[in-house]
Amino acid sequence: MDDAILSITGLSIHYPTSTGIVKAVDNVSFSLPRGKVVGLVGESGCGKSTLGLAILKLMRPPGEIVAGKILLDGENLIDKDEAQMRRIRGPKVSMVFQDPMTSLNPLIRLDRHFLETIDAHERNVGKDDAMARINKLVEHLGISSSRLREFPHELSGGMRQRIMIGLALILNPKLIIADEPTNSLDVIVEAHFLDLLKGLQKEYNLTILLITHNMGIVAQLADRVAVMYAGRIVEEAGVMDLFARPLHPYTKGLLSSIPNIEVDQMRLYTMPGSPPDLTDPPPGCPFHPRCPNKMSICDKKTPHDIITDGRHVECFLYGGKDA
Repeated sequence: MDDAILSITGLSIHYPTSTGIVKAVDNVSFSLPRGKVVGLVGESGCGKSTLGLAILKLMRPPGEIVAGKILLDGENLIDKDEAQMRRIRGPKVSMVFQDPMTSLNPLIRLDRHFLETIDAHERNVGKDDAMARINKLVEHLGISSSRLREFPHELSGGMRQRIMIGLALILNPKLIIADEPTNSLDVIVEAHFLDLLKGLQKEYNLTILLITHNMGIVAQLADRVAVMYAGRIVEEAGVMDLFARPLHPYTKGLLSSIPNIEVDQMRLYTMPGSPPDLTDPPPGCPFHPRCPNKMSICDKKTPHDIITDGRHVECFLYGGKDA
């Protein structure tokens, strides 16, 4: 895309293990349009969180990037060393992690979390000026600034998640990676949280990579959707196009498994089989053992980035190249 803040090309991430190499991310390419929300969806274990962590080069050993490029405003993050990445994390790209209770330090008050973040990147900012900025931001997030003197365990789950968003925003980045941001919230708090996130995205013109398995959240927030399966992006489209007319059989299965109050059904649809073992994936298309539309070519060759009606899909149902 011409105005992409982040472009990922041919990214592959491997985890060497005693039982073989886990191909957690396999030749992934996609872009984040500036000022938009892109939802990255798929089953647990498909590589979503690994991809998000890779953008910030926060993968834990033995994970390693073995191929590809991650371009942030034209700069290849793959080439950056740890010192350079520390200057990028926070001011340019921030991450909202899944569980704020394990991401926040339980031994220090909330104000210290913010002050240490600012001090690490903006040493010329005095404490009074920093606290004024922090107070303004947390009040904007719907939390009284007096609560900053408290410890993480003294806040509710929803308030802790707001603090995590505040920490992500305090250095004014343009790209935020939100990894399952509503995972620990009940539906009422989740609804308020999503309204807040939507408002902040428009107010700050943020670009957000929303990593989730919740298709309802994607429908509410995202502009585009990338569907991930077995370490690969199998379909990418605008959110309205994808929900109205999914192309890939896996995407169709995901959408069919969502409860619909307008349909009288006794049981939800379930996809047969299980996600593949990424140390020994099936030959050809990784979805073919579970696919209701399997063809003779599917277990022999892998479809690659087939474009139909302006949309990207990896499926031989729509022709295209193979590898």
